[in-house]
Amino acid sequence: MFRTSEEVVLHILQSSYLASPWTPKHSKMVQPDLDYMAADVQLRATKYTTPDCDMYSLGLLICTIYNNGKSLIQAGHNITSYTKQVEQVTYCSLLLYFVMH
Repeated sequence: MFRTSEEVVLHILQSSYLASPWTPKHSKMVQPDLDYMAADVQLRATKYTTPDCDMYSLGLLICTIYNNGKSLIQAGHNITSYTKQVEQVTYCSLLLYFVMH
């Protein structure tokens, strides 16, 4: 599909957009929901959302549906709580991966 690494980078940039992390400087009403926000964006690993970020959020939404409406991450508009819970979810995911393989 792609012949060079430059084509891959160009494709990713074309399918992404600039995202702002949650900040206490603005009203909660205009902020993204931390319970479903991709960790890459909030923890500033990237300034742009990508399809990977969308898949992360979709995965959290699917887990919420199967968990009787309770999200895996319940940050309550608190960045510190969000960071701790993301670390727990990541650790559990890695542990599950190694147990399965």
